Amino acid sequence: MKRTSILKTLVLVFAIFLTGTLVVNAATSVPEKIKVNSTSMGYKVNPLNIANNYSYKKTSDGKFVYCMDITLLRPANTNYVKVSETKDKGVAYIVNSGVNNANTNDYFITQSALWLYLEDIGAMKNDVDNALKNLRTAVYSSQNNSNSVATKIRNLVSEAKKATSTSNDEGSLSIVTSNVSFSLDSNEEYYVSNLIKINSNIDYNVKLENANSKVIVEKGNGGVYVKVLASSVEPGETINLKLNVNGTATTTKTYIYNPEVKGYQPVAYPVVETKTLNDSISMRLTIEKPDEPEIPPKEGVTVEISKQDLATKKELPGATLTLKNEKGEVIDKWVSTNEPHIITNLELGIYTLTEEKAPEGYTLSQETITFELKEYGVNQKVVMYNEVESVVEVPVEPTSSFATMTTSIIGLLVISLGSILIFKNSKANAK
Repeated sequence: MKRTSILKTLVLVFAIFLTGTLVVNAATSVPEKIKVNSTSMGYKVNPLNIANNYSYKKTSDGKFVYCMDITLLRPANTNYVKVSETKDKGVAYIVNSGVNNANTNDYFITQSALWLYLEDIGAMKNDVDNALKNLRTAVYSSQNNSNSVATKIRNLVSEAKKATSTSNDEGSLSIVTSNVSFSLDSNEEYYVSNLIKINSNIDYNVKLENANSKVIVEKGNGGVYVKVLASSVEPGETINLKLNVNGTATTTKTYIYNPEVKGYQPVAYPVVETKTLNDSISMRLTIEKPDEPEIPPKEGVTVEISKQDLATKKELPGATLTLKNEKGEVIDKWVSTNEPHIITNLELGIYTLTEEKAPEGYTLSQETITFELKEYGVNQKVVMYNEVESVVEVPVEPTSSFATMTTSIIGLLVISLGSILIFKNSKANAK
């Protein structure tokens, strides 16, 4: 196809403007103060049958919190003040796992794992509290190896210790590609960008701005491709596009609160935050026109017009000549000289040459010379001739010449005779 051959010659010009934005919308604000109370689980709901009266703790607005020191008193409608977000990733890991405790057994697993972890890292001493000793024995005794609750507690403590060496697990979303270029695919159907890589640990959506149905986005390995239908872009056209990516990240942070009344346990308070993450990249695709062949400037035709003597073929000065185009318009009018007359830059077409006045001594030419200029760069020569005027002579009849001679002779005879008579008369008178 003709269009396909043109597309092969097009040059793709691209410009990239990378801008990143992060918008964080916290679903839950972190209160400065909370009120915490505890509710007994009772012996019957204790999943490991430990001889201790455990309880679960909630704030006054119904959110779970977790005690940080089993050796201290349980909260009893106690006010707490926020200290800071915990820096211990193990504590955060355990508390985060229990954010949505569905029942008392789930809460028991989370709370027990937290106490055992804190003991393992030296934050609590089991030699001062029998409840902590009994808990550790029940969780790690061989008779409870197959107990599902004990297994979950052990696993949670083990994973919490691993979490201390992990990186920040907060949600992230960013476009890491800085250079975007387009090229025709093998079928010459689409201009396809290189892979625009997106670094994200959350699910995200992509959307194109300033794009019609002829521009699409396809997800690839670790990013997306932008595709522009080739038939929708004309040579010389520019398309400005902006790719937006966005997603929602849910992060649980753990804050430590201390009681306003001494003697009660500090508590770990999980807060669920929802972040909206955005990033974008702008790109411009320009399809340049193919270079057009350079056309040399158009030069008119040069015509040489010669006025000559028909007999000698020499230039004949003094003739008035007129050149007209096919519309009857006068192109030039001149008097011939001893050199041919040159007319330049004539357009293609049909022309006529006529003589308005003949040179002195020559007959006016009645000829109209018609010639056609068919191609630029091909000059022409036109010749118009004149004939010398004819001399008119009056013929002398022979009879007229004889009569003239006779008359002359007779005249002479008459004069002679008269002279003789005059002489005789003068002589007679003398006698």
